[in-house]
Amino acid sequence: GGHCVARDATDRKASEERLRAFAQCLLEFSADTQANINRLVALCGNLLGGACAVYNRLDDEGWLCTVGQWETPPDFKYRVRPEGRVCHDVIRQNADVPMVVRDLQHTPYAQTDSNVSDYGLRTCVGMAVKCRGQAVGALCVVYQQDVQPIKDHLNLLRLAGFAISVEEERLTQARMQELLTRIAVTYINLPLDRADASVQNSLGELGRFVGADRVFLFDYNSANG
Repeated sequence: GGHCVARDATDRKASEERLRAFAQCLLEFSADTQANINRLVALCGNLLGGACAVYNRLDDEGWLCTVGQWETPPDFKYRVRPEGRVCHDVIRQNADVPMVVRDLQHTPYAQTDSNVSDYGLRTCVGMAVKCRGQAVGALCVVYQQDVQPIKDHLNLLRLAGFAISVEEERLTQARMQELLTRIAVTYINLPLDRADASVQNSLGELGRFVGADRVFLFDYNSANG
C-alpha cells in the first residue's frame, strides 16, 4: 500500500512539473511565431522523452515541410512528398486527440515513410494542428523503441498542438494583412482602363489564399431591381 501511495505522489509531482514547464514555455513566447513553435516542439520532445520531435506543415505546393524541429538527424530531409508519411496521416485524420502508431517497423510505414527505416523508428505520437478548423500541420514525437504514451504525455501534446494552432492563426492573419496591403497599393493611381484586370487578379489572389475553388464579384444595379 505504501509503495502505491509513494508512486502516486511521484507521478503527481512529475505531472505538475510538466505543466509548469509548459506554462513557462508560454511565458517565454515572443512576437516571433517561428521561435515560439520551435520552443513548443523542443518542449514536447524533451518532456515526452522522444528521439526527436518535429512540426510538419503542408506548403502551398502540397509538400510536407518541417518548420519546427528538435534533435533531428544531420541528414534529415526537411521537404518531402507527403504520401505514405506518418505525419501526413496525422494531418489527414484532422482529429482532436493524438494519433499513436506503435511497432512502426511492422506497419506499411516501413515501406512508405523512409524515416521509419532510415532512423529505426518504432513509435510515433502525433497531434493534428488546426487553423480555422482544418488541420494544416502535425506535431510529432518519435521514438526508437516501443512506447505506450501515458495519459499526461498525450494531454501535453494536445496542449502544445493547441498552442501551435494559435501561432498558425497569427501567421495566417499576418499573411492576410500583407496580402491586403499589397493589393491596396496596386490601386493607388491605377488607370481606369486597367481596373477590371486588376480586380480579377486581386480576386484570384484572395481566392488562392483562402483555398477557394472559385471567387465571384457581382455587380448589382438597384435601379433595375
